[in-house]
Amino acid sequence: MTGPEEFRAYMKAANRPTDTSEGRHLSEAQMIAYCRGEMQEMDREAAQAHLVHCEQCIALFRNASDFLDPERPDEEEITSTETNEAWRSLATRLPLNTVVT
Repeated sequence: MTGPEEFRAYMKAANRPTDTSEGRHLSEAQMIAYCRGEMQEMDREAAQAHLVHCEQCIALFRNASDFLDPERPDEEEITSTETNEAWRSLATRLPLNTVVT
């Protein structure tokens, strides 16, 4: 899917009703619970039914499951020094009125 196509899919999904019916999108917290197998059975079944038709939630699922997956054999481990440097780099690009804790 190209950038414009993905953007259109997100916009269509954003304009759909977000009530408690099948059209409701999963939040990040719900998706993490789904990926970890921590949802009640009824909620899990509803999430699965929604994922079948929702490109926006499928993208969120892919991101969450990729984040939660164990380290891959070909993946390089990130050291705490690299992590701290990345946070410092980000902090320098934040607006001055932003509080960093």
